[in-house]
Amino acid sequence: MTLFFQRRNVKTNFRLILSPFFLCILLALLQTLLNKQFDKASNKCGCICTKTQGEQCLEKQCGVQYSDFDQVGTCPITNPPEWPPLLQTPDPQYRAVRTDFLPYSDFPNPLCRNNGSCPLTMLFTGTNQSFGEVLSGNMIPSTFGINNADVMDSLATNVLGSASETENTNFLEPAFFSDLPIYYLQSQCGKNSTFSIPIQISTTSRQQELRCAQVLRLWRNSSSEVNNELYKGYRKGNTERKINEIVA
Repeated sequence: MTLFFQRRNVKTNFRLILSPFFLCILLALLQTLLNKQFDKASNKCGCICTKTQGEQCLEKQCGVQYSDFDQVGTCPITNPPEWPPLLQTPDPQYRAVRTDFLPYSDFPNPLCRNNGSCPLTMLFTGTNQSFGEVLSGNMIPSTFGINNADVMDSLATNVLGSASETENTNFLEPAFFSDLPIYYLQSQCGKNSTFSIPIQISTTSRQQELRCAQVLRLWRNSSSEVNNELYKGYRKGNTERKINEIVA
């Protein structure tokens, strides 16, 4: 009876026997696909050839200094660099100004966008306005200092910002590799407030532009007012679909 039953289900038995083979083939194809992806230059740490014989490379030296931004994440990092903290700040053409949907008189005149001189607007609130004014004023320095002997550590003692976007890897801070200026926030910006400094990464050095950004501190009576204005500063937060960004 058992033999008769198995003969009637020969197709089912055949499929059960072949299932592991199909699974192995599928895994082999998947492994081949992954190997091809990982063998791409963008998925390998950058290298240079240090010893050749004809057209054949006998020895390679790999490292962060030979890698581009996409390759850095695949390099072994024994001593990762420390980066100074930065605020997410809007580009000058998107900084908050007085508009129909934000008609407050203390916002900057929209004409400042013509020459890129709009300040960064920060809102603050609390139960004691006088104390809040003092506290928020202490958050934004009036002077900028940097030690050429230790640039990175001295940058961290200032209030910095950048309009760059975050990346998947945090080994290289995008603000220093985006070809955008890094802003140092000040209560007032003087003349000759834009300059460049050398940034040393491993054995590589590059120039980074630093640009002063004036901060306009505005008092609001409640946190709901602050949230409302922040929301309206985003493109989808107002009927005109305009970016009018406030630093948050």
